Amino acid sequence: MKNQKTNPFILATGLVICLITAVVLWNYVDQSHQKQIICQQDAIGIWGPVTLSFTETANKASIETRIKIEPEVDGTWKRAEGSLTFLPSRPLNDLIIYHISVDGEDQNSREPLCELKVRKPKILYQSVLMGQGKIFIRDPDEDNPILLVQFDGSILDYQAAWDGSGVAASVKNKTGGSDIWTVSRDGKTKKILVVCGKDECDTPAWFPDSRRIVFSRRGKIKNNEISTRIWLVDLMTGQAQPLMADKTISGINPQISPDGQNIAFYDPGRQGIWIIRESGRGEMQFLQTNTAMFAWSPDSKDLLYFNGGTDLTNYLMNIYLYHLDNQKADILLNEYKEQFEFGKPVWSVDGKWILMNIRYAQGSPGRKLIILSPDGAQSRIIADKQVEIYSSYLWNPDGQSIIYQKMEWGSSTVKPMILEKDLTSDAVKVLVEEGSMPEWLP
Repeated sequence: MKNQKTNPFILATGLVICLITAVVLWNYVDQSHQKQIICQQDAIGIWGPVTLSFTETANKASIETRIKIEPEVDGTWKRAEGSLTFLPSRPLNDLIIYHISVDGEDQNSREPLCELKVRKPKILYQSVLMGQGKIFIRDPDEDNPILLVQFDGSILDYQAAWDGSGVAASVKNKTGGSDIWTVSRDGKTKKILVVCGKDECDTPAWFPDSRRIVFSRRGKIKNNEISTRIWLVDLMTGQAQPLMADKTISGINPQISPDGQNIAFYDPGRQGIWIIRESGRGEMQFLQTNTAMFAWSPDSKDLLYFNGGTDLTNYLMNIYLYHLDNQKADILLNEYKEQFEFGKPVWSVDGKWILMNIRYAQGSPGRKLIILSPDGAQSRIIADKQVEIYSSYLWNPDGQSIIYQKMEWGSSTVKPMILEKDLTSDAVKVLVEEGSMPEWLP
């Protein structure tokens, strides 16, 4: 029997079919093992955000309900194209490693995604010894200051981004005005964000998404009239513009609610606080007051503010707590019970205490540093010496200690210093011998 020769065309065709089949099967197996949800691996700040990206094959409709963070964390998920972002409502614990997993669609399986590490917060400050225009960074438990950034002009104020990616600062320029700058958390990238020329741009405030900043801009308009308005700048596009179209609404001291939904600022022309939506449009609320000091509650539901009044002979100040839901304000202290002057209020992260400085209007120029419960029923003195002034105070994110700046009244030789007081032991330690304007970098 003669051997039959195999047709070369048939052989080649068979090989191609086998190759295609193998590639298809390989892709199928490979794709079946690909993670549909991808978790970030870099350490994050105490305020997040936690960012998850997902593939086209993921069931996007149910992703939020299937993601688990352990230990459990309160917060909100925000959806964007191809990703989810989680913003915690309270600071994460840098001593804990969080585990993120996703439940299977049948609810009978769970796939681990990643471990999430949280950076230990650091302290930003200015050094009196090193001159103006410099911001230093240090660990609160170690004496290891590092120069973060140096500007040519003096620094008016600054604030760290919620995600800890950088710092926004108001810096004096050569024309007499002040510009808005940003610097990365490692200090390697420094750039001018808004050139303001002779206008004075200051009090930058970050949105929780760390992509937008509002600030106050003061400058001359026609007939040498002064205009002070709130501006908004988008860090993604670099575009800056007035927050509101109404040019008659002036604004200073802008503050963003922790949930990022509302902006509050003081209108010196109308003498009151405006509360508006983050877009600058929609319903607006107005609180009549003659002082520009106020603070959002951690849950963004209330706004604490002050308002002064007079009796027959004295000027008196009250503390109010305004509720956004029913648009009513409660008085925290008995009306006109004492003649107080109050400093900037700062809420604890759990909303149980309010930190501020206070003095009797007819007393010494020194101010006490106290914490007060929101209902006004409880208070505790943190620091109290008649010759000392306490300012630039803030809570440690864990709520266990308070950091503040101290300076003696009427002394031209004593420089400010930064201290930390432990609320459990009452121990006080010096963090910076000659420093000012402490601020947390998440």
